[in-house]
Amino acid sequence: MNAEKNSLLLHTDTLAEFNEQYFAKVLNVEHITSDGAVNFPKVKSTSGEDMQINFFGWVVVKNGVSWLIPNTDEEGSPVKIKDIFPLVPQKWDEVGYQSKAYRFVDKYSVVRYKSENRLGMRKLVDTLASTPHTNPAHHKLLVMAILSQVFTRAYYRFSSPPGFGKDSIVDTLGLLVGGCATIENPSVPKLEREANVRTLSGLNEVVGLTRSQWVDIGKFMLAACAYKPSITKRTRAFGGVGETINLRTFSMSLFYNDINCYTDPKIIYFDQLAEGGIRDRLPAMRLYGAFDYDFNSINNIDVKAFVKDNWDDLLNIIYTVTYYKGHIFGKIPYTYDLKDLPQRWQRSLGVLLRVVGEYCENQQEFDEWVKVLKDSMADYNAMLEYPKMMEVLSETMTEKDYNIFSEKIIKEECFINKVNLIIAKMTNKDEETVKSKNLNLW
Repeated sequence: MNAEKNSLLLHTDTLAEFNEQYFAKVLNVEHITSDGAVNFPKVKSTSGEDMQINFFGWVVVKNGVSWLIPNTDEEGSPVKIKDIFPLVPQKWDEVGYQSKAYRFVDKYSVVRYKSENRLGMRKLVDTLASTPHTNPAHHKLLVMAILSQVFTRAYYRFSSPPGFGKDSIVDTLGLLVGGCATIENPSVPKLEREANVRTLSGLNEVVGLTRSQWVDIGKFMLAACAYKPSITKRTRAFGGVGETINLRTFSMSLFYNDINCYTDPKIIYFDQLAEGGIRDRLPAMRLYGAFDYDFNSINNIDVKAFVKDNWDDLLNIIYTVTYYKGHIFGKIPYTYDLKDLPQRWQRSLGVLLRVVGEYCENQQEFDEWVKVLKDSMADYNAMLEYPKMMEVLSETMTEKDYNIFSEKIIKEECFINKVNLIIAKMTNKDEETVKSKNLNLW
């Protein structure tokens, strides 16, 4: 499949159309109302008679129809959201409660995707990363990282300039296999709901939170990133205070822009906001580049017809992702060394390297990807040093010379290169011979 066709296949409009058709009769976690589990002491049948049912479960709304899904199975045993959703109602009664109409589900079937390795890891990654990008290596690294979080539990954080497309792969997988989504301006209630219903949540714009807003968010993140099996709810959102949230099937990525993108001095960057215990458990990667594709080209095709013609291509992705959820474990077939990285990062990075190992064809290719990964983390640290170094440099130069130098350094996409240029300027050394030191500030 060529890049143009793949780009159209992965376009949001295409995936939304496929999702609407493929899941037409399916109720998914996205349809559960924000109330979480509810209790309706009595519901009335359409004849007006009281149904002596003390209902506990979830209200699910899709296409204007409200469904009542019990939180126990036919034998009365408790069930969890992630165990029964997505589902297809098979038998229901029309009922009412407090002047609202519902469909009370008596019987449903749990939807399980076919597990079949139709593509293999290499073709799966190449397909999901096929939209043209000015930095294909970083784009592919992100795809592999996010896939690793869908397959099993892992935690990462990513910075990049605007336009890189940090969260696009999360939304793509959400429309295809479900259980993945990005949320804006995270809060504790939002995080508690996400952990209840999602496999993976991408958190956008954690930069900009105040220290008071961060306190409880930080506690949640620390529990998750420390690989604790569960956490006690702190809010009434999506359930009651004191309930236990299972974290064993919940992954989380943080997405935010590079530090120099935030010019408001009141904004606190993530690394100044988050406690060391959280930073130490969230591997940090700095990505750069941007999509090099005109997404408006979707206007040139009949989306419904395109989906019909390429239906199997989308199923191939779904079945292959499902396959690797149960087959990504085991020893990585290549040697590697992460000893120079923070020890607490190594668990999540080990998960990522499983995907990289499955993708690669030999040790040399694997080593190249490990270098891409480590360089992205070194560049993140260089990014943190950049503002302070520019501030010091400004005190040693005239305004005119500083502006000329700034115009030059802005053209460099990689922060390690920016820092090298600053070091060369400050030490009066040749730019080609300067190599940045002490950037791995783990």
